[in-house]
Amino acid sequence: MKRSFRIIHLIIYIQLFLLAACNVHEWPKEDESVPLLLQLRFATAWSEQDHYYTRGTRGERGTVTRGEMRTGVEARALGEYDMRYTIRAYPVDAEGNVSQTPAREFVFTRSVIVDYDYATALVSLPAGTYCLMAWADFVVPGTADDLYYNPADFSRIVYSGTHTANTDYRDAFRGSKEVTLQATIHEEEPPTVIIDMERPMAKFTFVSNDLKEFIAKEETRHNRSTKADETKSSDTKGGDTRNVDLNDYRVLFIYSGYMPDTYNMFNDRPVGVAVPQSVQFQSKLAQINEAEASMGFDYVMVNGGDASVELTVGLFDAGGNQISMSDPIIVPLKRSVNTIMRGSFMMMEANGGVGINPDFYDDYIIVIP
Repeated sequence: MKRSFRIIHLIIYIQLFLLAACNVHEWPKEDESVPLLLQLRFATAWSEQDHYYTRGTRGERGTVTRGEMRTGVEARALGEYDMRYTIRAYPVDAEGNVSQTPAREFVFTRSVIVDYDYATALVSLPAGTYCLMAWADFVVPGTADDLYYNPADFSRIVYSGTHTANTDYRDAFRGSKEVTLQATIHEEEPPTVIIDMERPMAKFTFVSNDLKEFIAKEETRHNRSTKADETKSSDTKGGDTRNVDLNDYRVLFIYSGYMPDTYNMFNDRPVGVAVPQSVQFQSKLAQINEAEASMGFDYVMVNGGDASVELTVGLFDAGGNQISMSDPIIVPLKRSVNTIMRGSFMMMEANGGVGINPDFYDDYIIVIP
């Protein structure tokens, strides 16, 4: 009897030991991190939409006519700068509300000699439901410091420093994905979460189609200036026609209307603007063919529908003299579409009220009453 009693006690002890072992090893702790693989997949192709601008008569706005649309135009800025990937995990509660405070942040940088895709980063998060938000932009190689954008707050992503145009490194992408992570007692491969990255940006490019006429006019102007100088100086002989060098000219773009300058990742739309005429940039002329010259381009934050900005475009010679000036032009915009504005911009004069302030040194100040 005594032996049977000892055997029963031994069985009970073994069962208690097994239960204790199960409590220690099988059930994960509530704050245990769950690993996952992140993969960012980029849609980089552009569409190009031609628009033709016709100057209006005095007192009337010009008109913009929509032209050909070309899709699948691949244009990526590769090699010079690194891409910065900023991923934040925002907790989602039982009612589906997304917290404005991230639980974790992950920042990676890499060279983008081949493509923008990032595959795959191993990260970990506590078990729960999250909205994973990702922002990608360009930075100086070897750093993660802001270059063109400041994404410190995903509800207010703003431009960093002075406005910089005429560079495809102003391109940027955003994406989001909701994911639920559960701790498990089993050894499993980490799940792969794919975030599709798309531009919250549009692009515009101005192309002047009056290059021949412009060169002829400038040659005539230079000839007259040369003859006038010869008349004043008896020592001057000859008087050859001076070739027009496009490098002697500067194009000035002024956002004469509101320009979006703050983007909200949570709402996926711009939420702030720069006031009219507070943002401007310069660029150079670049000959495309005998009839056309590129004047400059820029990137603009836009929402998911149709949008637009208003611009005034001026052309100046090496001495700062105004050669041409447009009226305010409404430029249609759409995400991942390069709006190509074509018109006779180099020979255009504004319909009154536009002039240059000659007292300001080293910059062009346009006064639009």
